[in-house]
Amino acid sequence: MPVFLNTKGEATLGIALCSRCQRKRRLAELVDDGNIPNFKVCRREISPGCWDQYDPMRLPPRAPDRFTLPFVRPDQDITMSEAARLEAGLPLLPPPPDTPH
Repeated sequence: MPVFLNTKGEATLGIALCSRCQRKRRLAELVDDGNIPNFKVCRREISPGCWDQYDPMRLPPRAPDRFTLPFVRPDQDITMSEAARLEAGLPLLPPPPDTPH
């Protein structure tokens, strides 16, 4: 059954179909969908089920968290030679045991 839409007094005389519910609407009653550009749907005030909010999966990812430690182990070799151990008054290390073959 045809539906008559009165466009008297409107800025545009355009009539269009909602891309989601396929209802005939005045062009001023349609807006772009939140997720799909150029996808004309009914305003939320007219039909709350047609317009979608932005999908959070389409947004750019948030910045990663920066974790810093309160202290950092140095990257240099900290082993001491035998001469440096004797100067510091530390005992000499016993030689590693020989492994039998």
